[in-house]
Order: sequence, then structure tokens, then C-alpha cells
Amino acid sequence: MSDKMREEFHEWCRSIGFTLKINAWGNDYAIGYGWEQWQAWQASRAALVVDLPEKAALMSASSVYSALDDAGVSYK
Repeated sequence: MSDKMREEFHEWCRSIGFTLKINAWGNDYAIGYGWEQWQAWQASRAALVVDLPEKAALMSASSVYSALDDAGVSYK
């Protein structure tokens, strides 16, 4: 898991007013206070897969955008 992914999760939690609590060991979220949501967040990211051809380095930008659009991915 990346720090960027965790920060995105924290940002989302703050945006909906959800309060996170750390477990007694201080190494993850307490069950019922973010643990389930964090597991679901990670699973949603792991499930996101965009199929690109083997020669993806040779793809045009519009082809990459098209592949991301087809997968329903948001991008900037």
C-alpha cells in the first residue's frame, strides 16, 4: 500500500465527515472505525486494471486516454 493511497483514503473520509481511529497497537485502524472501509478502499484499487497492449510505450496519448475511458478511470 502506498502513502499516496492512504492519504487519498484519509481525504475521502474527511470529505464525508468520517472519523478514523487507530487500533490499540497503533499500526492500523480500529475495527468499526475505519478498518472495514480501508480494506474496501484497498480492494477497490487492486481491482482496477487497465489492459494495455504489450507495446504500450508506443501508444499515442489518445490511445492511452481511450483505454482509460473504456475502463472507467478518472484522470487529469
